[in-house]
Amino acid sequence: MTKLSKTIRLPSKQIHNILMRITIEIYNIDILQQGIVYDDLKKYGLTIQDYRSAIQYQPNDPLYNAELGFTYYTLKELPESREQLKKALDILQNLTPIKRI
Repeated sequence: MTKLSKTIRLPSKQIHNILMRITIEIYNIDILQQGIVYDDLKKYGLTIQDYRSAIQYQPNDPLYNAELGFTYYTLKELPESREQLKKALDILQNLTPIKRI
C-alpha cells in the first residue's frame, strides 16, 4: 500500500498570522471562562476587565459584548448594558451567514 503525502509550504508570514489567530482564539476562550468564574463569584469588576480585554483582541466577536452587557445589567448599569448589547446585535447583523452543506 502506498501512502500519498503532499507537503504544503506556506510563507513564514502566513504561518505567523495563522499561529497568532490560534493564540488569540485560545486566549479569548480562557478570558471568557475566567470572566464567567468571576461573574459567579460576584467579582464584577474583574469580569468587566476580562471582557473588555477580550473585546480589545477580537472586536468582531459579539459574545464578549453580550457578556459584558449582561454583567452591566446585573449591576443595574443600564446605559452601559444597553450600549454593549446593541454592539453585540450590530456585530451579529453584519456577520456573513455560514452556508450549510
